[in-house]
Amino acid sequence: CIWLQNEGMFPDTQKLQSICCTFDKIIIWFDNDNPGITAANKLKSIISNYHEDVDSIYYPIQCLKQQHIKDPADCISKDYSYFKNFLKNKLQWKE
Repeated sequence: CIWLQNEGMFPDTQKLQSICCTFDKIIIWFDNDNPGITAANKLKSIISNYHEDVDSIYYPIQCLKQQHIKDPADCISKDYSYFKNFLKNKLQWKE
């Protein structure tokens, strides 16, 4: 897991390349609002230029509208089992 300062500032391309080349799969997960989703897709586009397995994920938009879940921390505090199942299904993890 790598944390960025905010959704609007990405490391320069050289740093991104050196970080990303150490991983088999890159998952980008920002806030579940329009700016977060837009930034995640922009970063995905940048990284896709030099990494073949990159994706961006976010909760269904109704989570933001109905349950006010803006990010993973909100989801964990409101419903940890939903958070865990979301990741398992989205990333196809097996226990």
